[in-house]
Amino acid sequence: MKFQNLSTKKIIFYITILIVILIILIMGIKYYNDQKTKKQLTQITKQYSQDYKDPNATDSQATVDWQEYKDKMESFSLRYPQDWHVFADDTQSEFKDVELENSEIIAQGNSIFFSNKDSIDYTDESRLEDFRLLGLIEYEKANTDLDQLANSLGFTEEVGTQSFPFQANNLVGKEYISLGATEDSPRSAIIFKNNDHFYVFHLGFVGNDKDSLKMMEEIVGTFGLGKMN
Repeated sequence: MKFQNLSTKKIIFYITILIVILIILIMGIKYYNDQKTKKQLTQITKQYSQDYKDPNATDSQATVDWQEYKDKMESFSLRYPQDWHVFADDTQSEFKDVELENSEIIAQGNSIFFSNKDSIDYTDESRLEDFRLLGLIEYEKANTDLDQLANSLGFTEEVGTQSFPFQANNLVGKEYISLGATEDSPRSAIIFKNNDHFYVFHLGFVGNDKDSLKMMEEIVGTFGLGKMN
């Protein structure tokens, strides 16, 4: 009976040691991944971020000859390069509840896309290296600020999100940059708010292309509420 009790104690001891080792191993893996994320994010933010972005401050004449887009209700407008194309539904859609990836429900309105190509119907395999796509999606959500909405859209601490003020035509929003699907493809969005109405620009391009990001930032920099001056 004493031998059996001793064996049981040994088993419990070994199981406890095993659990402790597993916990240390899991914590070590998490620490390694966190450090890797921070390192990747540092590399991204060194290239892309700054304390404050105002695309119009460097060359205010650069966008004068661009085409102008106004939504049907003329509630907002922006400019885009002459050789770019607009993909938009002419009808004014109503806001409808949609489910985000985090299972949160939000009211979503119009979606508009701007691209340097005459088609946006590409797959990951057929997408051209110089393909650029700027998407604008409208949302409505009460009692929510810019950071909270960005978090709902996946710009979280877990992916090392950084943000900074972004100056557009007649309002200030925030630009969010985080790690993307791969180390060389950061994820970026610029969000503006007017009351409970949000305007979310998603900046899409292939690879770690700083020039593409700058071009789309210049486009978003012309965004303004009401008619263009």
